[in-house]
Amino acid sequence: MLGAFRLDFPKDDSPFLSFYAEADLYNAGEVWRYLPTLAMGQSLTDYLSAAIQAGRVNTSKLLWYGRLSDFPYRENNGMFQAFVGLKDAKFSFDTNWPPLTDLQLDLLFQNESMHLDSRSATLMNVQGQRITGRIPVLSGDGHLEIEAKAKGTGSAVRDYMTASPLVDSVGAALTAVQVSGDVNADFQLYIPFSGDSTPSRAWGFAELSNNHVEIDAPPMTLEQVSGRVEFDNDVVKATGLSANLLDQPINLDFQGQNAGKGYAVNIDAVGDWKTAPLEPYIGDKVVSRLAGHSPWHLDVDIQLNDVGFTYQLDLDANLTTIASQYPYPLSKAFGEKGKARLQASGNQESISARLQLPSVKYQTEIDITKDVPVLEATNLVLGEGGFKISPIVGHYVQVRSDKLNLDQWSEVFKEPPSDKKAVLDDLPKPELPLPRRATVEAKELTLGASNGTMWTSMLDIRKGAGSSL
Repeated sequence: MLGAFRLDFPKDDSPFLSFYAEADLYNAGEVWRYLPTLAMGQSLTDYLSAAIQAGRVNTSKLLWYGRLSDFPYRENNGMFQAFVGLKDAKFSFDTNWPPLTDLQLDLLFQNESMHLDSRSATLMNVQGQRITGRIPVLSGDGHLEIEAKAKGTGSAVRDYMTASPLVDSVGAALTAVQVSGDVNADFQLYIPFSGDSTPSRAWGFAELSNNHVEIDAPPMTLEQVSGRVEFDNDVVKATGLSANLLDQPINLDFQGQNAGKGYAVNIDAVGDWKTAPLEPYIGDKVVSRLAGHSPWHLDVDIQLNDVGFTYQLDLDANLTTIASQYPYPLSKAFGEKGKARLQASGNQESISARLQLPSVKYQTEIDITKDVPVLEATNLVLGEGGFKISPIVGHYVQVRSDKLNLDQWSEVFKEPPSDKKAVLDDLPKPELPLPRRATVEAKELTLGASNGTMWTSMLDIRKGAGSSL
């Protein structure tokens, strides 16, 4: 240590200290020994001694000039400064947060405040690019403010958040919505000391740029996701994210927040899709009879619990600009008004779903605990008729229509499979169960090239009995 020291004791006045020193520290954890610990108090001294855990210092500088009784020199009538340039340091700003490691950190203690500045740090596997902060008042009832810019992979950012007090909010959201690729994040922290009753706060944002995103429930893969995700303690939200879903553009909003003992996530998405780009996913055999485009809106609510999750899904699509060459009841001319709606709810074990088209209604209960999903119950309505109250039991078909040509549908099903493989072909598909009960009321029914007029049939397959008129 090099320095100069002078302490004057004026008569009837406070001692006056003139002090300057430079020192090398090989154990940065001893920095607190060079600070005015009596003025700071024991709790803050303990905090700093625990916060600065490792590192080395080349040429720290200490300056004190002024009457000791005037510290912390709020009237600009003196100065205390301690500059500490840490290298290879470890700094724990809060025991609930992972410490900063591999740290370059400049610490400046000036009168009653502390300032910190770092241009290189590691936050677990996230790279800190710039970290600044301060303790405005070095006292036990003060607080620490931190601003950080960091970059890391989506999984690294998630792991960091799940190791912090944000595990049940931002961490939960990033677990439900898993981001791959690099993420740039800016965040701020307000950490009160024991004497400060102000709640702690963490807020900031993450920038996504052409990232890959996986949503667990309902399963959804998004590509080229770009936009800003903001968080403020437990509230996480994004507005106007752009992405590609099944190779077509969508825009989505996202919000998550604490809800009781769990965490609630809402996803709101809109798109306007063409039929042709769906061919690689559902097959050219399905798409070949469709043309046009459809604007749609999707709303998803997810509840994340300590064990498991639940979700509700509601999809609306305008079919006016869709043309279909399928037989009735799926036939449709371009410009003819029509809407589609898909509603589903489920968890990690089951799904209950409803699909409504202009002349078709279908609902099902699905068991997804096995390798191949099982349709536990189904209800198909063609023409007039409504849904059954959920959950349904058994398998039913109901036809109430002026006419139905089953021969046309027979020709559709007889078409040879396509040579082009689709994504849907590789997915486990449930076996379609035979209906336990079928009711048909049609003025004109074509089956086996024969027509019937005012034809009504009721068939109970389980009992092997039926009647026709």
